[in-house]
Parts: sequence; structure tokens; C-alpha cells
Amino acid sequence: TTVTSLIDACVHLFNEWKNAQKQKKMVSTDIIEQLIQDASQIPGTNIRMISGICDSDAITIAGAIIKEPGFIVHIYDGKKLVSAASDNVDIDLRPLASELGKILGGSGGGKPKLTQCGGPNKDKIHEALKAAKELTLQKIKK
Repeated sequence: TTVTSLIDACVHLFNEWKNAQKQKKMVSTDIIEQLIQDASQIPGTNIRMISGICDSDAITIAGAIIKEPGFIVHIYDGKKLVSAASDNVDIDLRPLASELGKILGGSGGGKPKLTQCGGPNKDKIHEALKAAKELTLQKIKK
């Protein structure tokens, strides 16, 4: 019986851990609604841009926002800066990721519509978010 109780203990521990991970990934809709409210319209387009800092997983938040059409999101969660765009937005975010990564003293990359970057210079996040906005505007205007 020792073996089964050890296995049971492992299974229990694993399930506890899995639930804890899920809780981390659950983002309150309030955060997302707040970010969407704070979005700024890019002049001459129907694209709205969001940039900010949050304390939940940035990929989860960005992913939830870009399910809606017409969004570009730059969001920092204390670890990484995630940039994402809705399917209907014609932009390649990869060049931005490497630029923003440089500001943060690191690097960045990803897919055309979902990138992440980061580095040790967390104090430069406001500079990086400002650059993210400017670079996005330049890319969209083209």
C-alpha cells in the first residue's frame, strides 16, 4: 500500500500544481476591459492600440484582447514585454521586438503577430513602451 499512497501523493501534488498554474493564467476580465477602455485609436485607421503594465501573464492578456479585430497590444508583466496584433491588422511585430528588447538590454522575437522581448533594464520599461507606440504608428502609417 505504500506504493499506491506515494503515487496518490504525487498525483495529488501534480493536480494541486496544475490548478495553481491555471489560477495564475486566469486573468480578470476587469483588467482586460480597463485596458480596452484605455486604448487609443490610431488616426486614420480603425485600429486601436493598447500599451501598459499589468501584473498578470502578458501573453494571456494580449491573447484575450486580440481575439477582437482591430487591436495592437504592447503589455509588460514585470518579466516580459509582449506585443500582439489582431488577425485583421496588417503588421509584422518582429522588428519591433528586437528594437524594444535592445532598450531593455536584452532581445526579442516571435511570430509576426505575437512577439515578446525583455532584458535586465526593467527601469527602462516606460521608454520601451513609448518606443513601442512610436514604432507601431510608423509601421501602420506606411
